[in-house]
Amino acid sequence: VARFITPFAFLALVPLGAWLGGAFTVVAAAATPVCLASMDAFLGEDTAEPGRFDSPMPRWLPRAYVVLQLAVTAWAAAWASRASTTFPEAAGLAVSVGLTTGVFGFLAAHELIHSRKPSERALGLMMLAGVFYMHFRIAHVYGHHRRAATSEDAATARLGEGLYAFLIRTLCGQFREAWTFEAERRRRRGNAVVGAGNRMVQYLAIEAALLIVVALLSWRALIFLVAVAAIAVVLLEGFNYVAHYGLLRRVGP
Repeated sequence: VARFITPFAFLALVPLGAWLGGAFTVVAAAATPVCLASMDAFLGEDTAEPGRFDSPMPRWLPRAYVVLQLAVTAWAAAWASRASTTFPEAAGLAVSVGLTTGVFGFLAAHELIHSRKPSERALGLMMLAGVFYMHFRIAHVYGHHRRAATSEDAATARLGEGLYAFLIRTLCGQFREAWTFEAERRRRRGNAVVGAGNRMVQYLAIEAALLIVVALLSWRALIFLVAVAAIAVVLLEGFNYVAHYGLLRRVGP
């Protein structure tokens, strides 16, 4: 289990860097890729057998991480909105929070949105709401898992497709895919497409409410959270680009 708690150490560098101030605000962003690459080189390949644990702790790790990531993000937004916080410090903190969210926050949320437990799915959605990307759950679970490595999957990079072109296509495509799936689900049940039961409508309402509340509290905090979300989402989709680039499955009947 010890190898799974390292994300908490990187997350702890965010408030530490803010407390030290100046260039230290980027310490989490700098340390995370360097340390992860060094640990891979030093520890070598993980030979542990997957899926066998002697305690329930691994199930609690993503739950705890999401709660702490959201708490650190909220604290950092408040810190960045202070008049005494300089623009370089706020920008450095945004990069650190965005990187930890994009690497570890999305990883934890990914595990939770696949859970059969409503409470865990809700926690995963809370993490996605923090980066205004709640539709990812629908697009990923009901779209990507069915169509991965096919021409119909918005999250699979085509052979020869550049990263920037992929980002534009996947960001638009996953939102459209999630909306289409939800609309078809509503029609199958005999309900109007647009309504309170449409999860996409719910997600958009939650994200809009979050934006409005933060904007009323502080424009600087709003800009900070939008920057964090942009960095985190680009990191997530950049990983998707590398992980699925050029893959193509044979599609049968």
